[in-house]
Amino acid sequence: QNVFSKKLLSGLKAYKPIELQFYTSVAASFFQFPIILFFKPTIVSTQIKSTQLVVIVIVCIFFYLQSLSAYLVVSAVSPVAYSVSNTAKRAILLWLTILIFRNPLTLFTVIGTLLVIAGVFCYNFAQQYEQAQGRKQDIRSSPRSQNL
Repeated sequence: QNVFSKKLLSGLKAYKPIELQFYTSVAASFFQFPIILFFKPTIVSTQIKSTQLVVIVIVCIFFYLQSLSAYLVVSAVSPVAYSVSNTAKRAILLWLTILIFRNPLTLFTVIGTLLVIAGVFCYNFAQQYEQAQGRKQDIRSSPRSQNL
């Protein structure tokens, strides 16, 4: 998904992040509304209280902003960097739920978090190594070094 989004954001017909968000929202709505009407026809009625409607609208606004920010980040970085940062974000959220909501700490939580941290460090190391190799290659192929 990240690779496809990156291609749409930087391809021949490059979409802006807000355009991509709009088109995916319309497509999702097109597919979800008939399913909602089929399985929950009473939800369209007046069973929803005004406070519930306000909460639903607030949740929708926050989800929209989160999705838009995800497209903005994907347009600025590589898909791999986005995936790594998204994985780190999920590990942080997991630990926040442990600290704030007192969710139980399990061995799998600790192992998973350590794997995420190790993966982020490995990714950063690989990226720095690749950049250093690219700089060495640039120095070797520069016109100045060929004249020496």
